[in-house]
This record gives sequence, structure tokens and C-alpha cells, in this order.
Amino acid sequence: MTALNNNTLAGAALDVFDVEPPTDYSLIQHSKVIATPHVGAASAESQENVAAMVAEQFVDFFSGNGARNVVNP
Repeated sequence: MTALNNNTLAGAALDVFDVEPPTDYSLIQHSKVIATPHVGAASAESQENVAAMVAEQFVDFFSGNGARNVVNP
């Protein structure tokens, strides 16, 4: 917060905090800070895109084309 107060930083945009939900709101309330929930990008459009990608991956898998984006093969 010192860097914001002494103009070393012009501003900050945050969407992730050490503790979620935050317990200390002093940084979030700073006039040079923009804070969004960690799911700030979870718009209706992004949820539709994810659903379409999952459906495409099911079709690929059951068509014998394997699985994409496997975390633990």
C-alpha cells in the first residue's frame, strides 16, 4: 500500500487475495485500487463457451479421439 500512497504505483487491479474472502479491506478500499471477485470473468458468455468446450470434448472422447486437457492421465 506504501507504493500506492507515495505514487510509485499509479494504481492496482486485483482479483485474488491471500485470504478469500478477504478479512482486511484496507487495500480494497484504497482509492487507487480496483478489486473484483476471483470469479470476475465468470460471465454468462464465458460459461456458455466452457459448456460448449466440455460437450465437444465428450464427443471427441466417445468418438475415439482421446481426451484433451487431461490433468491426471
